[in-house]
Amino acid sequence: MDCEKCSEDLTAYIDDELTEAKASDVKAHLALCEACREEYQSLELSARFVDSHLGEIEIRPQAWNSVRARISSMQATSPTPGLYQWLISNPWWGATATALVTLALTLGLWGYVRHQATQRDLMQYMSQYIQAREAQEQAAQVQVDSTGKPASDFEVFHPEYVNNPFVTVESTTDTNPFRSEDQ
Repeated sequence: MDCEKCSEDLTAYIDDELTEAKASDVKAHLALCEACREEYQSLELSARFVDSHLGEIEIRPQAWNSVRARISSMQATSPTPGLYQWLISNPWWGATATALVTLALTLGLWGYVRHQATQRDLMQYMSQYIQAREAQEQAAQVQVDSTGKPASDFEVFHPEYVNNPFVTVESTTDTNPFRSEDQ
């Protein structure tokens, strides 16, 4: 047995709480180790001191009556209720808060579903627009190829896409006062 294990078992050894095998191991170690023996003697001396000065305290009935009178005269203070306790104690406020939370969640869910539907419609529109634009692009390419000229000899003309929501055609007038009318 090492000193650390012996030190852990000393109080149980003093109180006769160890098994016979462990008690004999501690006793054998104490016979060999002076440091553990000194610790054991110190603990045993402390235990005897406590046992010799330990006695039952007898309390007089007048003292008990005085303590009871003080306890009964004290006002019990309850902790400040939190929001949850307040809502439980005031049922109308609790019902109102529940209704408001339900309304907020419903509006949030409705907004989310509506946003998803808008996104789906926009993606469908964009897909149709891109398909129509590609078809117009192919038709313009077929017209250029049918002329028989090499692609480097002509400039590919793309007619304005009729349904393009991203292009706004604005007519600009020349308002330069220094330009002559003849040009």
